Amino acid sequence: MQAAASKTLSGMITLYQSGLKKAKHTILLLSLAIAGCRTQIAPASPTPDLASLRLLTDSATAPLLRDLVNHYHPSGVLISWDIEVAEAPTIVNWLKAANSSFALTSFLSNEAIAQNNLWVTPVGQDAVAFIVNTANPVAALSAAELRAILQGRISNWNQLGGADLPITVVARQAESSTGALVQSMVLGERRTTLNARLAAANEDVLELVRSLPGALGYVSMGYVDSSIRVIPLDGIPPTPRTVSANQYPIRAPMLFVGRRPPNDDYYRAFFAWVQSPEGQAIVRQHYGGLSS
Repeated sequence: MQAAASKTLSGMITLYQSGLKKAKHTILLLSLAIAGCRTQIAPASPTPDLASLRLLTDSATAPLLRDLVNHYHPSGVLISWDIEVAEAPTIVNWLKAANSSFALTSFLSNEAIAQNNLWVTPVGQDAVAFIVNTANPVAALSAAELRAILQGRISNWNQLGGADLPITVVARQAESSTGALVQSMVLGERRTTLNARLAAANEDVLELVRSLPGALGYVSMGYVDSSIRVIPLDGIPPTPRTVSANQYPIRAPMLFVGRRPPNDDYYRAFFAWVQSPEGQAIVRQHYGGLSS
């Protein structure tokens, strides 16, 4: 009986040792599996700097500034943009009142820059696009014809080989960058016809020209779309290529302006990026770029 008990105990020990070996084998396989699934943990990224930049812009350059800030992603910084739209006279007053340090504008006279002792740096060129309804068959205008239309001396499209249709001039306020550029470079001392329809914004000009078959209006080239037709001036259309090459005549530099030069800060980095090949590629999508 003792021999039987001894034999039984021996069998139990053997089973235990066998199970222990299997358990160790299982634990080993599990450990190897866990080791195989383990991935290297990347080091924590440094917390990006936070910056808040405030910029003013006129209505002509507002689409460009929106495009630029949407494409600007500097490494290691998150920028919160505060952008406000006004026209050139208001922009100068806001700069003087320290409402903002810098602005983007497409029409600021040399006199205004000098009188207010403003810092400036160029970023490209804007142009005034003269637009008509897509149903208008007139292919082009000379500078003299354009001036006569704006003054009301040519009042029907049949005087230019078009349909027997009265011309409706759609004009901007003289305070707007686009209106000031037309006054300065097209009309000079002359005045726009009293029969003109006055539009408060570039978008309003587009809407009126779309809806009035006889309309002729003008907008910053950044607002041109397929819903209207651009009239070449003396055979030259206002395109990024012709404006960049200084071929289209009714154009003006787009400038960042400020009360003083930027420090070695986020403003300076942004302005430098806009002037870089990457930034100029954004500018040249709808405007003229910096001269090479």
